[in-house]
Amino acid sequence: MLELTFIAPNRPLSENESRSMHWANRYRRLRDWGTLTLVAVKDIDQDVLKKFVNKRIEVEVTLPFARNARRDPHNYVGTNVKTIVDALVKGGLVPDDVTEYIKVLEPKLVIDKTETVIIKLKTIKKEKN
Repeated sequence: MLELTFIAPNRPLSENESRSMHWANRYRRLRDWGTLTLVAVKDIDQDVLKKFVNKRIEVEVTLPFARNARRDPHNYVGTNVKTIVDALVKGGLVPDDVTEYIKVLEPKLVIDKTETVIIKLKTIKKEKN
C-alpha cells in the first residue's frame, strides 16, 4: 500500500454545493487539490512508484473537515475525488481513469483539525471481462 498526504488547500467541495457555482469558481476551488496530488505523486520514490505504474489500483481518499456535520460521502466523488484521480492519471501513475486501471472507493470523511488529505493506493487484480 502507498499513502500520499497533503494539507487540504480549502474545504472539500460537495457535488450539491458545486451545482450552484459558476464553472470558473468550481475550477478555482478544485485546481489546487489536483496540483497538490500531482506534487505528492512526483515525490514518490521511483522504486516504490514502479510497483504501481500501469497496474490496476484501488484508491481510497480521506477528506478532512474542521467540524462535525451530516455529510454524504458520495457527494465528494464527482468533485474532490475526481480531481485527485485525474491528477493520478496526469502524474503517470495510471494510464487512464477507467475501471480497467482504477477502482475508486467512496471517500472517508473525518474530523481533522490538521486538514490532512490522505490518499491510499493499493494494487489489485485486473477484472476479468
